Amino acid sequence: MMIEEAMPFYKLWVEIETNYTSGDGYLDKLCMELVGLPSSRCRPPTRDMREKYRQKTLDYMKKIKVPHLKF
Repeated sequence: MMIEEAMPFYKLWVEIETNYTSGDGYLDKLCMELVGLPSSRCRPPTRDMREKYRQKTLDYMKKIKVPHLKF
């Protein structure tokens, strides 16, 4: 279960860290938004990655059947 559900997010997190921005919490905040919970962008110097990675994150969440997706 851990491999199927957690590894895709870990791999996405590594991709974002490597290619776009680094910091802490940005992927968590995006996931919160996608299930309808309030969130905000991470503080600078972390770049706002939500629009760039929204669809990829949503695809992963759909694949593992995350409940209550809003998109």
